[in-house]
Amino acid sequence: MLQIDIIATMDLVKNHDGLMCKFGIARGRSMRMIQELLLIETQLRGFHTFTGLPLQWNSLPAGAFFTNGDIPKIEDELYFHRGLFWDSIPAFLASSEAQMQA
Repeated sequence: MLQIDIIATMDLVKNHDGLMCKFGIARGRSMRMIQELLLIETQLRGFHTFTGLPLQWNSLPAGAFFTNGDIPKIEDELYFHRGLFWDSIPAFLASSEAQMQA
């Protein structure tokens, strides 16, 4: 399913030096797949707590996707933002890195 989603978005990013964000990384499997499928110079950033879900979400218990705080080891230039989405996304958007992407 992820592969289908990525292929469908290729036309949106293939002509741009853009930014693609992945929300929820866990052990990095889907992040690696995105990296392999993106044959363009699109910056890839991942957002995750790396300590698990703070609350129950659907059928997943609090703590699901716990990685012992470890960020996945993935080659190439990938950027990870640690923390809860409501903290890490606004911090990134306010950063000088995000301002350079705009």
